[in-house]
Amino acid sequence: MKNFQLFFNPKASDRSYDIFSFEPENKREEKLGNLYMAGVTSKDDVALSYLAETIKNEYYKNYEDSPIESFKKSIQKANEFLLSEKNKNKVGWLDNLDFIILAIDPDFNINFVKIGKLKTLVLKSDEILNIEGEQYNSSNLFQNVITGKLIKENKILIINQNIYDLFEKNNIFEILAKSDIKSINNVFKSKTEFLKNIFGFCLLIVLTPQKRKLIRISFPKINFPKITIPKINFYISDTLIPFKIRNQVKKSLIFILLLIILLILGYFLF
Repeated sequence: MKNFQLFFNPKASDRSYDIFSFEPENKREEKLGNLYMAGVTSKDDVALSYLAETIKNEYYKNYEDSPIESFKKSIQKANEFLLSEKNKNKVGWLDNLDFIILAIDPDFNINFVKIGKLKTLVLKSDEILNIEGEQYNSSNLFQNVITGKLIKENKILIINQNIYDLFEKNNIFEILAKSDIKSINNVFKSKTEFLKNIFGFCLLIVLTPQKRKLIRISFPKINFPKITIPKINFYISDTLIPFKIRNQVKKSLIFILLLIILLILGYFLF
């Protein structure tokens, strides 16, 4: 999967935001697919990174589970972290927290949950869908998990409210939906003028098949012992066979000659 991360004027607001993307690190984690997160909270608060790391570690730790089971366990772990922060009276960043968690497995099944007002859309060539519909979670805990199935070349867009309003006004959703991977950067470059004075972020994920790595297996070189076969010379005399034939002919002629002599003598004697 290919993702584009854009940040607009991060110093121009009293809030901070960040985007996190993770991929499987080994073959056991491959079936869980990719994990994406994006969040906004109080200015200069490092809690977003701690939250994202907690979710990521729990998600990929449960590689023996199905993606949805692992996703639910990571959400449970995230809520435990949020409750512990609340019990420590660190409610400043919690009260201002907008956060999205999105997991996409190799078959493009998605699991999604959020806190706050961030927007998530699915961009198809002929349709634009709001992934969470009219649902809005104003609590500071993750609750309802949304699941779905997408296909190759669909796009998922995660943005904050300011960017959403601007994109909607300038028909950028439709442009991105019809753009291929190579032209996406040009879309944003062409809109630089009206993006330069706005606060926010954009995470765009393009669903592409995961490239399978070619595994090359090499075997150790085996040296077999050298076997020497002695050279055997065969010799057949070219005169052997004719010599035998001559002896047989000679004996036959002598026998015939003696037989003729005996017949002649017998004729005269009898």
